[in-house]
Amino acid sequence: MLVLDQIVKTFGGIRAVDGVSFEVNRGEIVALIGPNGSGKSTTLNLITRVYPLTSGRITFDHRDLTQLATHKIIHTGIARTFQNIRLFNNLTVWENVWVAARQDHGHTGWQRWFRKDRATRDWIDEILGYCHLDARRHDLAGNLSFGEARRLEVARGMATNPTLLMLDEPAAGMSGSEIGELIDTIRTLQQRGATILLIDHVLDLVMNVAERVVVLNFGRKLAEGPPAQIQANAEVRAAYLGTKET
Repeated sequence: MLVLDQIVKTFGGIRAVDGVSFEVNRGEIVALIGPNGSGKSTTLNLITRVYPLTSGRITFDHRDLTQLATHKIIHTGIARTFQNIRLFNNLTVWENVWVAARQDHGHTGWQRWFRKDRATRDWIDEILGYCHLDARRHDLAGNLSFGEARRLEVARGMATNPTLLMLDEPAAGMSGSEIGELIDTIRTLQQRGATILLIDHVLDLVMNVAERVVVLNFGRKLAEGPPAQIQANAEVRAAYLGTKET
């Protein structure tokens, strides 16, 4: 589905991403891990065209994303969350998801903004249910706990009905119980057909949900394989798993 082929991104003389290649198959959960500054978020920014590639090629469903404008990426079926939470704090939980939802029911312009048709309401209610946010639907987003706000970011990403959902450090700052709820949410999304590319430093999350892990270090791919294999890899342990993140 998603293919990264020898992608490179340079900033001046720094090769932030240096010849990285990997694939994400339909219905799969792939985790992208590595130390801070290893090129993980830059890779997501290259996929979504926040940054242009220096060289290499990225395709999604056999469509070349290399020359596609950033604002058109969502129309290919790719959605993402960001490390920093980007919610409308003065809107309710339900309204935050509604703003993000595709409303492709024959309405345009102001109709899309004001109309709350049954299909869209049902879709939002469904998303809130499996993101464990239904009980907070009428609360302002600004009043959510940190973990709830993170899950609302995931819900907003799902509201666009993506083929591929990319999650950039969704567990950052979460408590143990909140991480458990996030694990449940991600597994539910996969069961409902979502394909997920996940970045996170919380290895309990990564090793519990990912079917395959790609490890970056200094912008290069260090290793790739199932979680157990990655955990046992001496190079990975030396570069990342055995170090304390700062």
